[in-house]
Amino acid sequence: MLLCVPSPEYTFLFADLAGYTALTEAHGDEGGATVAMRFHELTRAALGDAQLVKTLGDGVMVVASSVPVAVRAAEQLAQRVRDQSDFPAVRFGLHRGPAVVHNGDYFGNCVNLTARVMEAAKPGQVLCTECVADTVTSTQLADSEPIGIVHLKHVLEPVALYQLTFHGPIGAFKHLDPVCRMLVDASTTRAKIDYEGTQLYLCSQTCAERFA
Repeated sequence: MLLCVPSPEYTFLFADLAGYTALTEAHGDEGGATVAMRFHELTRAALGDAQLVKTLGDGVMVVASSVPVAVRAAEQLAQRVRDQSDFPAVRFGLHRGPAVVHNGDYFGNCVNLTARVMEAAKPGQVLCTECVADTVTSTQLADSEPIGIVHLKHVLEPVALYQLTFHGPIGAFKHLDPVCRMLVDASTTRAKIDYEGTQLYLCSQTCAERFA
């Protein structure tokens, strides 16, 4: 008699740098690589009990044994990114479900869905599926707000998505560089342009010249 052993469940966190293509076009491949490496370092520092599975260019894949562990890692990473000066916004996606583990990597529909959830997020936004949101609400790890039923790329059935908002400090408000898409602190940057009555803040004179 063949016994079917269910795959264990994991919570996955995918995150990547929003606007990375614009960043590399403005600052070159070396500049883009430097920012990506810094993002990987910030991720490792934010993991807690979670595990970095692999880096994906300008993105990361993280796995955790539970929803709370993954959510805390996302919160820590979001805070560390906010504390950076002249750094891109990051988008996040979380989901929980079964996966197959092989040579330290994870495979399955749950992994693929988590990546699609992240892709649906706007810069700076943390999105998750209902199973994650339910745990977040019950444990009061963060505030969760439904954003609706969304059709995700290459996912057959529409998925209910939720936005997570953490309870910690928000950090200083930053402006989006219109050229490289980095978040800029208006109080420290010297690159400013008055464009049609609106004050724009840029990360560097290089971006200011490109915009001009």
